[in-house]
Amino acid sequence: MIKKIGLVASLIFITATVFGQDTKASKTESFPEISINFGTFIPAADYDEYFGTHFQIGGKFAYKTLQNTKFGLEGNFVFGNRVDSENMLKHVRTKNNEIIDEDGQLATVLFFQRGFHFLATGGKIFPKIWGQNSNSGLTAEFGLGYMQHKIRVENQNNRVPFIDGEYEKGYDRLTNGLVLKQSIGITHYSNNKLANFYVNFEMYEGFTKNRRDYNFDLDGPDKRARLDLAFGIKFGWIFLLQSRISNEYYID
Repeated sequence: MIKKIGLVASLIFITATVFGQDTKASKTESFPEISINFGTFIPAADYDEYFGTHFQIGGKFAYKTLQNTKFGLEGNFVFGNRVDSENMLKHVRTKNNEIIDEDGQLATVLFFQRGFHFLATGGKIFPKIWGQNSNSGLTAEFGLGYMQHKIRVENQNNRVPFIDGEYEKGYDRLTNGLVLKQSIGITHYSNNKLANFYVNFEMYEGFTKNRRDYNFDLDGPDKRARLDLAFGIKFGWIFLLQSRISNEYYID
């Protein structure tokens, strides 16, 4: 885990060094933008109880002001296939730890992580720190929103009545609640509008609860207040909703 954190920090530093060498300042501008992003994350606290390393893919609409503040709305789809399913189907497994379908055949049951976030965000760009121009630089951002995650139970080739239909809800651990986000990284807007992107280190804190009335593996409800943490690196590609960033320079 420490090695992964170091790798994230190194990548952000390299990006900052490469794109922060041109210290000329351009005219600060305001503009709307949309971006698409992809990230990989490591869970912690209650989140790693049954999930492992997972991924996010999403989009964002934001507006950058003349003061280099940014406000936006973002949505992310969360997915992964590292699910701790050791005890998930303990009630339907045989003594040999096998699952039998309704035809008496061995069944293969797969588990996947699925979820999403919706957040309102606000942040600040600091162009004097690793900025190629007065619109780019070190960026800090915060977010507030809603998150949900669950376990998807999939059985494509066999029919297992015990996990089909409404029964699946007893295994999926549907969980949701408030989520906070903090990120720090580099935002780069090129003067020729060809390369606009960000690379961030991000952390999420979800204050969630399990929403199922009954979980088969627990023989009852899970009423705990959960803390779902995730941290990782995210790369986003930005599309400006205007023709270009000004390349008129001024002297501070």
